[in-house]
This record gives sequence, C-alpha cells and structure tokens, in this order.
Amino acid sequence: RPAARFRIGSKLTALRPYDIATFTTKTMHSPQSLLSTALLLLLNFHAAVGSEGDDHAFEWGASFELLANESYVWQAQKTGCPVENQTYVDPSMMFVLVPLDNSTVEGLKAAEETAEELLEGDLTVVTPALQSIEPGVGIQLVFDSEASTSMFPFTVSKGGAYGIFTEHVPDEFEFDEHYLVTANGDDVEPVALLIEEDGHSHGHTTECLEPTDRPDCSCLVGDLGELDCANTTSVEEAMQYLNDNKCNEGCNCYDEGCAMNFYFVDMHHSACDENALPMAVEEGFHDFEGACQRCYESPHQNPALEACNPIDCKDYDSITSNITYLSTPSNDCITSQCAAGDCQASWQTVIAYHDTCCDEDLPETIEESFHDFEEVCLFGCNVQAPEGYEVDCTLPKNMVM
Repeated sequence: RPAARFRIGSKLTALRPYDIATFTTKTMHSPQSLLSTALLLLLNFHAAVGSEGDDHAFEWGASFELLANESYVWQAQKTGCPVENQTYVDPSMMFVLVPLDNSTVEGLKAAEETAEELLEGDLTVVTPALQSIEPGVGIQLVFDSEASTSMFPFTVSKGGAYGIFTEHVPDEFEFDEHYLVTANGDDVEPVALLIEEDGHSHGHTTECLEPTDRPDCSCLVGDLGELDCANTTSVEEAMQYLNDNKCNEGCNCYDEGCAMNFYFVDMHHSACDENALPMAVEEGFHDFEGACQRCYESPHQNPALEACNPIDCKDYDSITSNITYLSTPSNDCITSQCAAGDCQASWQTVIAYHDTCCDEDLPETIEESFHDFEEVCLFGCNVQAPEGYEVDCTLPKNMVM
C-alpha cells in the first residue's frame, strides 16, 4: 500500500510503512491505543525528516532484506481503467540497487549519495527478461509497451540489507501486482522508506473535481431505490454486493453493477447521519471510495452543529498543522474527545478539508488518520451544500452509466 507522505518543502520524509497500517487498523475504538499510535506516528515522522537540499535524481527509496541467490522480480504494470485503455505512466524509469549497512532509515539515508552518483552517471539500459538487474549499477528500466506487465529478474550473491532507489514511486506502476515479488509471486515489502516530496509524480488518479462536479447520486442508482436513511437493509445489501463482487479490485468498479451499488452506498454515506448507518457500511465505504467513482449528494446537516469555516485547499501548512495538533499527546485531543484547548477548532478544520478538497490536494496523513479521529472526536461542523444547487439528471455529468 502507499507509504505515508508529509509535505515539508523539499525534504525527504521517512516512515516505516507498517506504522501507518498499525495506526489505521488497530485504533478504531480505543482512545488509549489511538493516543499511543498517534504518538508513534509523530515520533517516526519527526525522527525521519531529512535535511533541506537540492532535488534528488530519485523520487523514492526503500530498504529490503534480501536472501542470497533467491530469485526476485521487479515489476511495472500498465495502469488505469478500463483495462483496454491502460498505459504505463512513463515508458521507462531510472533504478539502482545498492547494498546497505543495515535496513533502517539511517542505513538507507547513508546510501543516498551513492545512489545519486549512480543515477546521475552513465546508465545501463535493461529491458524485460533480457538482462538482469545488477547491484551497484545505475539502470534505465525500459518497459515493454506490448505487455501489461514488464518483469525484471535479479538475484544477489550475498544476503542482507539492500536499498532500491527509483526515479518514480513504484506504486504508480502497480495495477494488481506488487512491484517486488519472489519467483513464487510472494510480495516483498520494504523495511524503511524515503520519499522525495517534490518529485515528479505521475499519479494516475482521476482529474480533481469539485464535489458538485461529480455526477448526482440520485440519477445513477437505478432500481436500487431512493435516499432513505431509515432503510438500512437496502444499504447493507448494496455494501454486500460490493464485497461479494470485489468491486475495489482492478477495474471492477467500471462494471455497471459495482458502480450502481457504490453510488447507492455513497449517497447514503453522504446524506445520512453516520449513527443511522450500520458500522459495516460506515467503515466499509472507505474500502471502495478509492477504486470507485464518487457521486454527489448534499451532505448531512446536523442541527446541533455549526457550519464549517471556509478553507483553502492549497494551504498545506494549515492542513498539516491541524493534524499535528490533534495528534500531539500534550494537547489532550484524543483523551478529551477533541474538547480540550483548540482541539475542537482543529477537528472542525480537518473535517472541512477532508470533506471539501480533492484527494490530490490532501496529504495522505489526513485520509489515513481522519477516520480514526472520527471515532473519537465529538461534535464537529457541517460542510455546507452550495446555495441554490439543484439536481438535473439530464446534465452531461449524469450520463455515465
């Protein structure tokens, strides 16, 4: 899964990938565990931020523990949906594999200069299956435009810690296979990561849309029914359809059945009080929102809450500072359910960013942590529906089915 990234100028930020996974999957209902894992997240973040410097030849670096004479395969895939329109986000990528003293963040950072020199020197062109990746050699991986997956095999003669540095984030080249696997197809996960924040990412997300530029949910749900927050059975059935048909895998959500059932769940997730929906729907929705096209439904308005203040989606300092404030143990936000000090103001600001801004305008930390804070924090604010907005199912944006 994607590593956590923090926008701090041009600094390199480093974080073990399982820190975020732990933070998001094991803290759903325990303020104490949320506090401890939030602290862990912050400690790793502050400890790993690198020094300011010039742009790097690589955008991504990771450490791995590799076995001697084990067969490994580096993979790049065409991405996008539908499948027949898939392409590589770039036709080639600079790549270097170097031995490390150890697989920690520090060991990885110690190899940065070596990796930089190799990538800025003469590169050896490597094409799929014809040549092998050699450690300590700057390489230009050239992808096979006729194949959906380009595979580059390699082995190391000495087992231990190795660093891989690449021109692009390898997740950008993943469709349904991991970027590094054994010859048996088992995923090989990194131990530590370095990510260049101001790199030239080729992320393959859809164009950033304002919420009201999305198609209207009510125009797309077909015979599944109208918005009815009291009819939880219908929403549960739609969620079950998404799960049974693995609608969040590959391009499955381009299938009409997956798309329609997701629109139905999205409509209720937006318009209903979260306490009115079954927990399986409220939490399960987030397993599909990244793979399926969102639709627009006027957000639920809780009469007990005030309106969220206007925000600037490009104000990254505001986003990150408010997340940091919520996560800092001394502010008592978690233990007070966001009632202490400026916790409520920060929580309301984070809500406004999360529910208003495009994903590409948000640091991954807000998405990764928002739903955990949502389980703990009381109150909040109402994101306002645009004044005078009316649903018109004849508009071009609603002709997607």
